Amino acid sequence: MTNLKGVQVPFTRREWDIVTNVYRSDKAFELKHAVALIVSWKARSGDSVHVAADMTEMLLRAIIMDKETRNDDWFNIGNVKLAYCTAIIRSQHSDD
Repeated sequence: MTNLKGVQVPFTRREWDIVTNVYRSDKAFELKHAVALIVSWKARSGDSVHVAADMTEMLLRAIIMDKETRNDDWFNIGNVKLAYCTAIIRSQHSDD
């Protein structure tokens, strides 16, 4: 999609609004919809999106995993921790 200044962006205004509106949602299905939109942005741009979109996807996936993991599921709790760590490390490397 092209904005008024001629810059190519991999999303529509509606998609952007959806992602920014549901970003802090407590509902896993809304967060999954936001992740699906970000994944479509990556597909449209040849898997090359701004680091902020990439990090947002990682964080949302970790949050969804966290919401869907039972408190007594020690193995998946470990996977949730790994997902959060990956997102944090990714954000630290984007500062370099």
